[in-house]
Amino acid sequence: MPLVLGLLAAILGVRASESEAATPSNGYTNILFDNGDGHDLFTNYDFQSVPGTTDNASMPIGLIFFNNAEVDKLKQIFFGAYGVGPPYASENHAYVQDAPGGALYDADHGMKTGIGACYGDVYHYRLYADGDDRMYDVDWGYFVVGTTHIDRNEICQPSYGHSEYAEGKLARYWFERGYRHANDAINFSNYEPYRIDGNHVWNNDGWATAFCVPAGRLMDDDSGGVFGCNEWDGSIR
Repeated sequence: MPLVLGLLAAILGVRASESEAATPSNGYTNILFDNGDGHDLFTNYDFQSVPGTTDNASMPIGLIFFNNAEVDKLKQIFFGAYGVGPPYASENHAYVQDAPGGALYDADHGMKTGIGACYGDVYHYRLYADGDDRMYDVDWGYFVVGTTHIDRNEICQPSYGHSEYAEGKLARYWFERGYRHANDAINFSNYEPYRIDGNHVWNNDGWATAFCVPAGRLMDDDSGGVFGCNEWDGSIR
């Protein structure tokens, strides 16, 4: 039934709906996460509109891809499972800065595992970086941050959230493709206990999953990064 309804939605031109703007329980939506040099900054939530405030937050940042990450490269890796984009994926924004004076709000529709239907879950991620689709840090190499969540019953009685569970699904897909990651690798100060806020369902442990991205598409192609992903000990500061 969900597949049939999803196809019907596509035929009728039903576009993505959006979660309602929500307020995080900790109120920390304007935290600029700093890796220590004061240059590489990003907010620990994304937002439905610009500027981001405590009143229009969407999802907590729970993904960091590092070493040799780039937005289009990551979307190619995930395309086998997450192959549906605009107009069936709505746009959000995150504040990022890769160098002093280089701050901006990046926008991304992201990619989804399917078209929303009356019943069922669709998994949705979004990725953020500055103008060249990746940021650079001396410890992280080229990196990208992101959010992920579930779009549930999107066409009929939608709810959006369950970020922690969606994060685990994305990590499993990454692992099954032969890439390395570490769960709960770095604290982004965006813990959200399970809570329903309109059609928004908060649930996030505050610890982001780190994904080591090799230079090429294969794990044995490690040239060009800060280090080889096969040598990574699973930690990230």
